[in-house]
Amino acid sequence: MAEKITDIKVLANELVKRMNEDSRRLRLTEQRIDKLESGLSAVEKSMMNTIGELKVRLDIIANKINMVSDKLNVIQTDMDKINKELGKRANKIELKELQSYIDLISPLSSKFVTREEMEKEFEDRLAKKV
Repeated sequence: MAEKITDIKVLANELVKRMNEDSRRLRLTEQRIDKLESGLSAVEKSMMNTIGELKVRLDIIANKINMVSDKLNVIQTDMDKINKELGKRANKIELKELQSYIDLISPLSSKFVTREEMEKEFEDRLAKKV
């Protein structure tokens, strides 16, 4: 019977030893899980901050794009007005025609004769013919 008691004690000691080993392993596993969870939480927090910053930057870029678009619309409107005004202006050919008309009637570039000069020229020509 003493042998049975020793066997039971050995068996109980072995069971306690295994249970302690299993408890230790379970505790280590729980610690690893806790570390993983805290690391994952930090990564999630970092990602959320990064996403928030990206949203702000995208909003800023969208606002700048809208401002550029508005400026381009204003420029396009101004260009249309300028083109309309240019259409009303005289072109190069019309200016040359005007210049030739002005040159034709300009007293500085045209040679006009006085009445006396004309009469004298008539008299000279008549005298030559006779």
